[in-house]
This record gives sequence, structure tokens and C-alpha cells, in this order.
Amino acid sequence: MFLIVVLFVTISLNAQVGVNVGPKIGYQASKLSFKGDDMESSFNNALNIGIFTRFSFKRFIIQPELLFSCQNVNNKINNLSVPVLFGFKLVDRKIFKMRANVGPVAYFTIGNTSFKKKMNMGSALGLGLDVWRLTLDIN
Repeated sequence: MFLIVVLFVTISLNAQVGVNVGPKIGYQASKLSFKGDDMESSFNNALNIGIFTRFSFKRFIIQPELLFSCQNVNNKINNLSVPVLFGFKLVDRKIFKMRANVGPVAYFTIGNTSFKKKMNMGSALGLGLDVWRLTLDIN
């Protein structure tokens, strides 16, 4: 995965630990693929939809997500991805927040029996902005 851009609205719950829950909708474009020793370049597009929960502990965050993606390649590949992001708030104002995240991602292939390996692991690295209840993530 090369880039995920996500725009969504969060629902905030007041507690000692800050908790945000919301939908996650995004577009994904991947460009590089490896076959043996060769590297190929081509665009594979995907639509992502899912849900996230963000737990805030002062300036630190933990954000588990559950995302479904449908990739538009020769044979459609549906994935269920489960990222668990750990982050740090770089800017923490009342109306504007900026954070950096990193964490593991488990990918599960759904419905395509041509793949021998049904589960893969990866990682995510990204930045996020919150302006009031509107959030933009780039991973």
C-alpha cells in the first residue's frame, strides 16, 4: 500500500481517557509490486470502508481499526485489514490536533481462493489532522 487518504467525522465520548469512535472511508493507490527479483510498477486502486476507535492518554494514542477494501485489479481482491496504530499528538489544541502514528497491520484475503496465503502482515506509518470533528489521515 502506498497511500491512503481518509476523510471522516468522529463521535467523541467524554471520559478520563479520551475515546473517539467513527467511520473510516478512503481511497488507496499502490504502485510497486515485486515478483521474484523483478519489481513492477502499476497502479492498483482500492476503496476502503470501516470503523476506528481512538484511545487518547494525554499526548499518546492507540487506534485500532477494522477496514474492508475492494481492490480493482485483474481479479478482484477483497481484504479485511486490522491496523493497530500507536501515535503521539504533535499539536493538541481544542479545535486543531495533529498526530503521527505507526503500527502493525494484519491483512486477511476474503473470497479469493487463488491465493495460498490468506493472511499477511504489514505496517502503517502516517500523519493525521483533526479540525473540530473532521479528520484527515494520510498513511
